[in-house]
Amino acid sequence: MKTNEIRVVVAAAIFFGVAAVEQMQAQAPATPVVTTRETGTVSAFNPSSIAIRLEASEKAVRYSASAATIFMDESGAPVPPVMLKMGVPVTVDYVQKGGRLVARKVMVLRSLTPGPAIVESKKPIITAAVEGN
Repeated sequence: MKTNEIRVVVAAAIFFGVAAVEQMQAQAPATPVVTTRETGTVSAFNPSSIAIRLEASEKAVRYSASAATIFMDESGAPVPPVMLKMGVPVTVDYVQKGGRLVARKVMVLRSLTPGPAIVESKKPIITAAVEGN
């Protein structure tokens, strides 16, 4: 009889333990994932990280990269990571995980600034071709 009583007590403990855990999980608020975007130029790149010099502050920031990181151009087409060379303008969408900044998406830009402004003048105009990268 004692063996049956022990089994009943253990089964009840497991049942109430599982119920308590489920109740705690139901009450715990979900932590939202916040994605942040920064723009700058590549200052260093390797398969596990990318460093960019931020456009606003000129400060270099390092982001972790992984197989899940998406590399694309402005039209959304995939870009091979080997295109990320020093000085290439990019936008990085990232999340914070612990103390790390983890890149989710890296978009290669044509340039950080808009093209040259057109200025009207009554003086003779000397033109030069300017190409944006």
